Parts: sequence; C-alpha cells; structure tokens
Amino acid sequence: MNSPHSTGNMFRLGFAAMAMALTLVGAALMSDSTPAQAAVVSNAAAITIPAAGTAGPASPYPSQITYPGSGETIVSMTVTLNGFTHAFPDDVDVLLVGPTGTSLIIMSDVGGSTDISANVTIDDAAAGQLPDGNVLIPTGSYQVTNIGAGDPFAAPAPAPGAGTALSVFNGTDPAGTWSLYVVDDLAGDIGALSGGWSIDVTVAAAATATPTHTATATSTGTVVVATGTATEETAPKTHTPTPEVSSTPEAATEVPSAVPTSPPVQPSPTVAGGGVSPIAPPDTGSGGYR
Repeated sequence: MNSPHSTGNMFRLGFAAMAMALTLVGAALMSDSTPAQAAVVSNAAAITIPAAGTAGPASPYPSQITYPGSGETIVSMTVTLNGFTHAFPDDVDVLLVGPTGTSLIIMSDVGGSTDISANVTIDDAAAGQLPDGNVLIPTGSYQVTNIGAGDPFAAPAPAPGAGTALSVFNGTDPAGTWSLYVVDDLAGDIGALSGGWSIDVTVAAAATATPTHTATATSTGTVVVATGTATEETAPKTHTPTPEVSSTPEAATEVPSAVPTSPPVQPSPTVAGGGVSPIAPPDTGSGGYR
C-alpha cells in the first residue's frame, strides 16, 4: 500500500507530465504546418473590348472567377490576360477587385498605338513594367503598370485603390469572387481577351493541430511521454516498502538459564575417636530446631 507521501509524488509526476505534453504539442503545432500551396483558377470565356461600338466597358463587365475554399492567406499572386489583342492598347484600362473588396489597376495606357497580340502576365517578381509609347508588347511577365491617373471605371466597379503592386492582396483570404473590369477609354479601335483570364494564387496553409504527444502518469509513479515514433520516460520514483515482521519464528539461540550453585561443602570436623560430628543445618532464623 502506497503511503500518502508516495501518492503525493505520483500526483506531482502526473502534473509534470501534463505540462511536458502541452509543451511538446505546442512545438508540434508550430512545426507541423504544410508548405505554401499554389492554385490557378481561370475564366476562359472571351472578353470583348468594348461591349459595343469602339469605347466603353467590355463585355462581360465584370468578368469573374470564383476561388474555392476558405481560411487561407495570400502570400503572392499573378494575373494573366490570355489572348490580349487590340489595335490601340493604350486605350485599355484593367481593374482587379478581390473578394475582400481590395482593388488595383493592374494595367492602364500602355503600348501606345502598336497592335498587341500576346498573353500578358502581371507579376510583382517580373523584371520590369509594361512599356509606354508605341512599343510592341510581347508575351511575357510584367509588373503592375498604370501610366497616368484618373482612369474612369463605370459602376458597378468600385473606386480603384491607391496600390501599385499585387502585394496589396497579400494577407487577405482569396476565397470568393474575383472581378476583372476592363474599359476601352477612347473611341476608334477594338480588341479582346480571347482566352479570358486567370489568377495564380500562392497561399500559406494554416498550422495543422495534430496532438502527437500524450503524457501518462502510471500508478507506480512512472511518467511516459509517447509519440508516434519514440517513447521518452523519466526515471521511475522508487518506493521502498517498510519491511514487515515475518510470521515465521526464527531459530532461537538457546541460552542456558542460571543454575543455582550449591553451597560449599563444609569439611566434616573430626572428633576424637575417629567419629564424625553431625553437621548442623543452617540457621533459618526461626530460633533453632524442633
């Protein structure tokens, strides 16, 4: 039977094990995150620039993409305009609006009057911006480029944000509807995004809460912390039981009891004539013999 002292030690060991388990789980939560993941979503339907005539909003207006999922955070992203053609690309303004309402003009008043026929990717990591003036724009990646200011976007487009890079979307949740508003702001020429558009979003996945460490305090005071691949143990607390008195009698060592010694023998007095005088008994204090 464990003493109250040993029971207290077991409780302390149990609490120590729980604290250690929580520390290990916390470390697991910090280290078990999945790496960043990229996803491309697109709308391949063609966008006519403009919808009618030679100036005004495109059709559809806006063109939309739905990004699935929720609870993710954008780390970086790119936008691609597929099959971009126009006889006067300087007329084209493009506004991107995210699911949270963040908005950014990704391209405006570039390329001058030189016909364009290219797939244009807007990427913060690109080497440079789209060219201004009468310069051929080849297929490739370019930084956000907004030449000039005051480009109008008809409703339902929101007012453009003041950002100058796609990083304005970083830290937001990509899930939901992304809208692309395209406008031809000057009459005379037409164009299209014949292959629609797409977004390539890199998100940071949330940490995975996987409790891989469990602490157990056993009745013997041993604390075990178990993981999926290894087991850690603290030194068991040893309780030495109080030895009990054995019920089996041990062999007794015989000690001889004291034997009363006889009084010394008095030599018999010799009387004349060779006779022996009788020995008188000791005086008992009773006053003599009877």
